[in-house]
Amino acid sequence: MQFYSNGNKPSRFERYLERQGIKFIPSRKSNPQTNGTLERLWYEYDKHRFSFDSIDEFIEWYNNRIHGALWLESGERIEKHL
Repeated sequence: MQFYSNGNKPSRFERYLERQGIKFIPSRKSNPQTNGTLERLWYEYDKHRFSFDSIDEFIEWYNNRIHGALWLESGERIEKHL
């Protein structure tokens, strides 16, 4: 099923959204400038998914891990210590 119509006629998905009163704002696939957070989440999930029993377990880990831009010993920004 195509989610977004490239022609003049709206897709079934677009008609459904319209009936529900939902404004559909598409973003380009694999374009971090428009959808970076979600693109990064799926990149990390593909990399680590076999270490978790469920996507909920992965999301719990992902949301509570120390970010790579932080100094691991203190959890502070690296630039502070350089």
